Amino acid sequence: MYGHVRAAAVAASLVLVAGGPLRGDEPPPAEPGARDDERAPKRKRAAGGRELDPEAPAAKALDALLHVPHAYAKDGTVRLSYTFDAAEQLEDWEAAGFDRAEEVGPRGGRKRRGAGRSRRLAIGAGSQRPGRLLHRLSLGDAWEVRVTGRITRMAPSTELVLFVGKAGVRFGTQFVGRTARGFAPLEGAEEPDREPFDRGQTFALGLRCSGGTVSATLDGKVVATTARFDEEATAGRVGLYAQNLMLVVDAITIEGRVDPSKL
Repeated sequence: MYGHVRAAAVAASLVLVAGGPLRGDEPPPAEPGARDDERAPKRKRAAGGRELDPEAPAAKALDALLHVPHAYAKDGTVRLSYTFDAAEQLEDWEAAGFDRAEEVGPRGGRKRRGAGRSRRLAIGAGSQRPGRLLHRLSLGDAWEVRVTGRITRMAPSTELVLFVGKAGVRFGTQFVGRTARGFAPLEGAEEPDREPFDRGQTFALGLRCSGGTVSATLDGKVVATTARFDEEATAGRVGLYAQNLMLVVDAITIEGRVDPSKL
């Protein structure tokens, strides 16, 4: 069912260029409050070895679609970072099936107007039905996704899957494929170890597709790899699938090549 993926890993970080003092033929400083991309519209901007392309049609479409900087580059890749310290960031995600999916303060209270940082995304999923958090963008066959958070309520029937398209990882180590009814382990996949997710421990869960291999990472270390997902399975939207838990998400980062036809 699954074949090999032809893909390349993509990673980038945005470098902002600030205006300097007036000298000779240099352009005048921007007005206070101007964005960096407005201060230097003709300067080259590099990010992780890539050249950014903020004037491309795809970049303009992303400007209108997303509520975080996207660092769109000429190679068609983006880098998104969600810390959920602004309510608008939730508009980039579709939440379905959850009992709760909202911003909260450091002690679990709802966000108040005018409140500062230290906000988080709180997700509550019941035991009767699963919930799904799905990002707006559709990625190609090269990407990396990372989620940092902690489970504050967990049960034997708890489920947690990070996925892109139809390729996912359950509790960090068991590869699963998306089906019409949820997710099913790949044949021969061992039951995952839930210990790193128990008792409210903070975890960093990652999934990436690179050079025909899908890798799962936990706290920065590669813990499982597979080449059993084909190209169709690894293309699609980023998501979290959860059931019977309370999850606090500190951050989600998404890096990869977008599908311009779906913007």
